[in-house]
Amino acid sequence: MDMRQNELNHWQRRNFGVQQVTDMVLGMTEEVGELAHWIMKRKQGIREAASGGDFKEEIGNAFADVVIYGIQAMTYEGIDAEAVLTKTIEEVLKRDFVNNPSGQGYRKPGKLLSEEEIIEITGHVPFGSAYSAGPDEVAFSRNNVMKLLQAQLDLRGSDAN
Repeated sequence: MDMRQNELNHWQRRNFGVQQVTDMVLGMTEEVGELAHWIMKRKQGIREAASGGDFKEEIGNAFADVVIYGIQAMTYEGIDAEAVLTKTIEEVLKRDFVNNPSGQGYRKPGKLLSEEEIIEITGHVPFGSAYSAGPDEVAFSRNNVMKLLQAQLDLRGSDAN
């Protein structure tokens, strides 16, 4: 992790103790509300905006606070903020919505489970398949749904390699 991310983590622990990621997400949400407040005041042309104020400082501070809470949440999750932001920015910069408005092709959709794999995993025939007689055959329990989701995630993970 970057030195500034570690500094921020130490500051947060010193001032607020060990927090849960939900605390950080709630803080981020509060800051997004503050950001919306200043943008709305500017749009409405009231308060300082009535006399030409643009609230740039307030808006900038609110944006920065959102990012800081995000970095704190990433630290809690063990994510290197600089690395993930750099990687994500690189991915975004590869997108060309002018020449490809649908965005198709930037992420491989991943392989879906076949009907045979679904039957093997759950022991049930998926509704709407060539093997299905109707909705009465669909009896997916929570356990079977979880098995399917995990199998689909495993399948997508193997596509990435």
